[in-house]
Amino acid sequence: MVDSSEPASDSEGIFSHAFSPRIVDIHFSDENQSQGYKFEVRITHFHLLGAGFMDSVLEVWLEGSLVKKIEPPLLSPREFQQALKQYYRERIVRKNETSGKGEVPIAILERFLAGIQEQISERGSDRASPALIRTSDRLQAQFELQKQDRWSHSLVILGRYHKRRSDFLGGDLTGFGDAAFGYTTGRVAAPFLKELSEDALGVDRVGDMEIFAVADGHHGSRSSELAICKLLELFRLGYGEGDDERPEESVPRFLVNAFFRCHKTIRTDLKSESSMTSLVAAVRKGSRLWWASISDSFIFRQDGLQVSRINRDLGFEVAGKNLSIWLGDKQFHPRYIDSGYEDVHDRSFFLATDGILTHPKYRVRTLVSQLSSEDNLDFLSRKITEDYATSGNDNTSFILLRGSQQTGKP
Repeated sequence: MVDSSEPASDSEGIFSHAFSPRIVDIHFSDENQSQGYKFEVRITHFHLLGAGFMDSVLEVWLEGSLVKKIEPPLLSPREFQQALKQYYRERIVRKNETSGKGEVPIAILERFLAGIQEQISERGSDRASPALIRTSDRLQAQFELQKQDRWSHSLVILGRYHKRRSDFLGGDLTGFGDAAFGYTTGRVAAPFLKELSEDALGVDRVGDMEIFAVADGHHGSRSSELAICKLLELFRLGYGEGDDERPEESVPRFLVNAFFRCHKTIRTDLKSESSMTSLVAAVRKGSRLWWASISDSFIFRQDGLQVSRINRDLGFEVAGKNLSIWLGDKQFHPRYIDSGYEDVHDRSFFLATDGILTHPKYRVRTLVSQLSSEDNLDFLSRKITEDYATSGNDNTSFILLRGSQQTGKP
């Protein structure tokens, strides 16, 4: 069995899920079935040192429905399973093809996918009360996984790290002033071809400027992950040392251009007509905050007792299927990007995906007010995140920026 906990090799390093390995074709050998099945798999994968894609041929041994060995060990069992799901989805489901001569029989493929998904998604439960799901805050595990995948950003939370039902992360953003975040996979069970989470969340800082962003994809998490990663990459490139331009001019232009670049990246790198994403981002410098959004992720402002949404909803529920606009959409145009400027002095701002509306207990305006006035922000944000993980009807992610203590001069 390949040990996926070992640090990734240079061949395994993946910049984003958009550059994850792709299976080109897969063949099957029924020799020595007493030792398990063997797949011969041709993949295309991204090589960090070569800064490009390359083809490789792997031998993958299965024991039952579990991966026993991958030679050469370019992929972990989880990465192989994800690539195999994509291959199955595109080759078998979408094109309705059957197995050709020498290719893996569909029955074996489906049995393997179901088995390994059950292994990855396995959770502890109280046997006397099967409905009780034990959730866990996997913050440290998150950082370790990101370190292995060479993420340099301060905080990047991506769906591919959270495949188990009711996983959650939450707490204050240490070092980012009075800010907190929450991230869940949601509690709704899904067939093995669907992902439990399509949200992504990112935070980063360059000098005295901070960026916060949440995204919610549909038809897969790859678009939301890529949008967040690309946005943070552009932020680092655009606000390095020696940039003397006034932020009043540079930040709004950066946000609009970055959204457009994210859209182009999704279209060209994913080559998908279905995986698209919403995105809302805010850049904070002292007591100033610039924001931009597209589709149906939210940004709320609390000013005193008033909590109001300050961006448009261009998602399915409001605009309708034929009028909704997303990053990665063929109809995308920069005019669909909402943007604005705010003074954060004595105000709070709440960035969230639409799953924040699905909890039977919480109402978003009450939630913002509660978080904005809480002394122990770390405890409350973790508790709320766990509540959404166990009782919410959709995965969600949020970031709270509390302005009451951000009173310094810009």
